[in-house]
Amino acid sequence: MEKERIIESVRKVTELSYPACYLRADVLRAAGRLIPHERLRNESKLTVLDTREKLSKFKEEEGAVLVFVSHQWLGSSEPDPSNVHWSSIVNALAHMRVELGVPEEKIFVWTDYYSIPQENSTVKGLAISSLPAYAAAADYFLIVAPPCTHADTGAACDLESYQRRGWCRLEQWSAIASDHMDCIRIANSAGDVPPRRPDESEASDWWLQAIHVFDGDFSAPADKSALVEPVLGLWALALHLRVSEQRAEHVCSLVDQCKASVFPNAYFGSLVDRLEAIIGSAEYQQGLAGPFSRVRTAPPIASKQGSLARRSRVSAVQPRVSSAQQVIQRTRNLTGLLKRSATPVNLWADGHGSGDHKTAAARIRTNVRQTVEGVTGRSGDASAAGSGRSLSRPRSERNLVGSRPRSWRHGGATSARVESAPEEQLQPGSEEGSAHRGCASVSLSDQSLP
Repeated sequence: MEKERIIESVRKVTELSYPACYLRADVLRAAGRLIPHERLRNESKLTVLDTREKLSKFKEEEGAVLVFVSHQWLGSSEPDPSNVHWSSIVNALAHMRVELGVPEEKIFVWTDYYSIPQENSTVKGLAISSLPAYAAAADYFLIVAPPCTHADTGAACDLESYQRRGWCRLEQWSAIASDHMDCIRIANSAGDVPPRRPDESEASDWWLQAIHVFDGDFSAPADKSALVEPVLGLWALALHLRVSEQRAEHVCSLVDQCKASVFPNAYFGSLVDRLEAIIGSAEYQQGLAGPFSRVRTAPPIASKQGSLARRSRVSAVQPRVSSAQQVIQRTRNLTGLLKRSATPVNLWADGHGSGDHKTAAARIRTNVRQTVEGVTGRSGDASAAGSGRSLSRPRSERNLVGSRPRSWRHGGATSARVESAPEEQLQPGSEEGSAHRGCASVSLSDQSLP
């Protein structure tokens, strides 16, 4: 049972149970208010991205900047009856556009009212379960909390009341677990005021409150039980970044100091200990059980002088380093299993296995080749180009085959070797081959669980 829950927790962070729906900033401004999902969907105004692969491809190819808006609803039946939050969002986006140097039509905004279905409870639940994945994929996390009054209760709503909300804390957890703390902006002032970063004096207390999701206010306390797997998945993401990329150290240290209150035993039991044992294992650290093959784990680089166009984005996830040891480590981290199953699967068997396994193998090979090229700044060794062999596969899939890893075991350990294939066989821009460059990650398999 624990195995299944851990796998499901990772899935909720790495996969979309419901497509990610965005509204272009200029369309949001022209709308004059927050409009429900169903209306914008029927008017074909939403940008809908069905998978994490398509989401990342959209960002890289279109130079799109994704902004996740987090706010407290000001009414029981609609989030913004008096357009207070809409005005703050539009104002904040205008300042961010100038700061980033990007045109308004390149900014795509996620907001719960129009990004999550409101009428069908089943699909609404699927979208809500994907909240951590939506927030983790964003380039910027915008907190909207100007001082105002709740339309139904008359209660004061501001940054303080926002921070007490359990769902708002979950959304913040998603941003900080992805090591995107520098990309958080706060719009909590009325009028034409630029959004700000959290002050240094308030940052530590702010993050400490955000990670205590289960201490937050919930309209329905029963919702807490549904948040166990998303929070566990976010902790897995933070630990993965610390182990594989030496990042997210601040949030991991913060959680380590108060782990018992962050993960109440009544909800989590031994799940956290089991997860930490997996990520701390030697097998995981060799790259055999990394769960985040589809998660973009590198924060964006925001430039006031230029745009966040494709070249800037690729450089953010493809750092050029000269150390051969880092090249070897990155390629090792990219080898492993991409398919969760109860039995081990040989992804490299020539001419054998299902089409899904072949596609997974092709994706890993392309990842390895792109990683080596991104780290060294050049393509694979030409002298080895003729040594690679393609799997027997349909013609339409052959151009996806890149570097061909071979795995073998000796003495209980696992190693990996890369043989480069001819350059013309690679099409990194193809849908199946467009995995994230520079990400040291693979997928979690049931076999990797102790």
